[in-house]
Amino acid sequence: MTSGAIEADAAITRLEQEARETSTAAGPSSAIALSFVDAIRDLLGHLSADPATVVRMWPSDLPEWVQLGLAAEFAAWCGGSSETCVHEPDVNRGDPAVSAARRPGALVCLGCAGHRDEGETRCDGCGRPDVDAVVTIVFGPLAFEVCVCDDCSIGGLLDGDIAILCAS
Repeated sequence: MTSGAIEADAAITRLEQEARETSTAAGPSSAIALSFVDAIRDLLGHLSADPATVVRMWPSDLPEWVQLGLAAEFAAWCGGSSETCVHEPDVNRGDPAVSAARRPGALVCLGCAGHRDEGETRCDGCGRPDVDAVVTIVFGPLAFEVCVCDDCSIGGLLDGDIAILCAS
């Protein structure tokens, strides 16, 4: 097992323990939390066999433009206004989905994620054509890909890194 896989397993184990510990107090929402943990496990397994790093971050650690993009994407998906692939991943079922800052309002299931035509990639922060890293921010069942240049880097994340957002 590679170091990236070990880090991913440890991150998932910790999230699952936290969801189970709060299950008695949370009632029905604990089932949703555990389905999100399952979705995160699926996302991490699909995104990369060996991510450089899997870290936990607070939403406040993200630049404002990433926070707003991720929030808008998640809200559109929850509200049913996102364009999806034909498999229609559903946040209410905890289906994992992948979206990209460069294509707002469009998300796909894990099976279709590898078949997207990305076209030209630019830094999602400033628009420069020289992208130094593509990082993935995982929020519940949504993986949000962000292209960044060195000037717009996110909390020291490098190309291929994955950040799991903490809610509490």
